[in-house]
Amino acid sequence: MFKSLMGGLTLVAVVGLFAQGAQAERYVQLDAEVLSEILFGVRLSGELARTGIAWRECITPEGDTVYEFEGELSRGKLTITDRNQACFDYGETTSCFDVYRAGARLLLSGQDEFTVTRIETGVESCPLTKAIS
Repeated sequence: MFKSLMGGLTLVAVVGLFAQGAQAERYVQLDAEVLSEILFGVRLSGELARTGIAWRECITPEGDTVYEFEGELSRGKLTITDRNQACFDYGETTSCFDVYRAGARLLLSGQDEFTVTRIETGVESCPLTKAIS
């Protein structure tokens, strides 16, 4: 996932607080079991944290993905590692992320950070022409 990511994995420290109005929610790192429950059969959308550029990803129950970033579509594969990371393989590039949750929001933290602001569940297939509707 994520064309903006090249090279090796660099873990990014997560401060742990997400401000939402007057309340703050603590980000909690998700383990492999939870990642497997919430990242398959979904459409995700959000922003690249440092730039605000929008991205979208559709993930089938089998882990096949269609990723949309800056108008480009890419097919890939999601795997969850025993190190509690979500890894997105797009052939030329594989990017792995620690995933954190604060309330209904997710943060994928690796070489870059991606916020997830929308999650649609119950997805069965991901056509290459439409990552998310």
